[in-house]
Order: sequence, then C-alpha cells, then structure tokens
Amino acid sequence: MKGYSVREQMKNGPALAGRGTEAVSDTIAKVITGLPGQLRRLLS
Repeated sequence: MKGYSVREQMKNGPALAGRGTEAVSDTIAKVITGLPGQLRRLLS
C-alpha cells in the first residue's frame, strides 16, 4: 500500500525489569507445561 511504513517506526523503549522476549517465552512455556493435558492440546 502506498505510504505504508514510510515513516520511521517508534519503539516503546527498552524491556522493563529484564522481561525480554526470551524471558517471556520461557515463562509462557513453563506455565503451559504445568496445565492439564487436555487444556494444553486446546492451546496448541
């Protein structure tokens, strides 16, 4: 589309409290593995 992504993208700033992408994905994985099997299958 014309004009899409023409201007510079604004970042929200640095990750807060060490919550980078890896930390968040690791935490989500730990939480999901603790769920009952039937619920895990619904999420995948």
